Amino acid sequence: MNSRVRLFVHGLVLVLGLALIIGGIVTAKYGAIVIGIIVAGVNAQHFFATTKATKDERLRHAL
Repeated sequence: MNSRVRLFVHGLVLVLGLALIIGGIVTAKYGAIVIGIIVAGVNAQHFFATTKATKDERLRHAL
């Protein structure tokens, strides 16, 4: 999978997790809030790791 596609997918799922959190707060569905926190947290971690990896790849190719 291309790194740009991977960044897009992780970003999209991160937004989905944030939407679950906000929707759970609005509708008082606490299960949605918990699942949204888990989804957003895991994908934020993957998003930042992928971002760091792509920066490292760019630096490696520049040398």
